[in-house]
Parts: sequence; structure tokens; C-alpha cells
Amino acid sequence: MALANRVFSVAPDPGTLTTLPPTHTGQAPASGIGMLTLPPGVRLFVALDRVDMRKGFDALAAIVQHQLGLDPLNGHIVVFVNKRGNLIKILFFDRSGWAVLYKRLERGTFQLPSVESSTGRAEIDAAELAMILEGIDLRSAVRRKRYRRPSKPPVDP
Repeated sequence: MALANRVFSVAPDPGTLTTLPPTHTGQAPASGIGMLTLPPGVRLFVALDRVDMRKGFDALAAIVQHQLGLDPLNGHIVVFVNKRGNLIKILFFDRSGWAVLYKRLERGTFQLPSVESSTGRAEIDAAELAMILEGIDLRSAVRRKRYRRPSKPPVDP
């Protein structure tokens, strides 16, 4: 089975990639990302400033540390978007090495949440990341009231 016909998803262990089998036609499921399952301790951050997508693992990790003020080795997930808004990279460290998920849109752009932040980052949840990846404009999405446990600020040395 060719690797190109598989869809990668984040498994419950942060940073562990699992694959979904292709459909009976041999193609990956039409939805793009099959599932995104994260343990409760993993947090998702979006870098609000646009990033040059030629940057690799180390340069993105340096942005996480120096511009976003986070520890890049803590296992949290950081999302980066390019200036044109059609490329997205998702960076995380999984105890044994760096992982980057990379997506290019053939048409349209990714819409990031619009928030004012002095830290250059915004925290989102897995549902918001799924909406960003599927092209849903978060400004027009209406979230019903739900209980949300207050989040603790990230602990970085």
C-alpha cells in the first residue's frame, strides 16, 4: 500500500502519527484529515504573525521559543500560516523528535482567529483547528455556551 494513499492523523499519544487506511478505491478519504485526537494535556497555539514557509524544524522551534515565549519541547502543538494564507505548518515535539504536518490549499486561504495578543499567539482547541483546516471562517462560526474549565497559563522555564 503506497504511503501517498494514506491519511495521517495525530493519535492519543502527542506526536504519534497513525494512518487511516485508504477507501475501497485506493484513495484517501475525501475529508483530508481523518481525525484529530489529542490528550487533554496538549495545548494548541496559533502563531498570529505570518511565517516564511521555507523555515524548517529548528527555525520554527526558534520562533516558538523566542517570539511566542513557549518551550518548544513541551509537546504542545503550534500552528503557522504563510503570508498568502494558503500554506499551514503544524509543529510539535514528541519525546523522540520533531514532527511537522504541512498542508497547501489548491484554492482559498486559511482563516486564523482574530484576537488581540501581545504574545503573538492565540490558544485554540482541537475543534477550532479542525475548522481552520476545513476552511471554516471562525469569525462567522457561532459557539454555543458551554462550560469551559479556566486554563492555566503555560508553564515555561
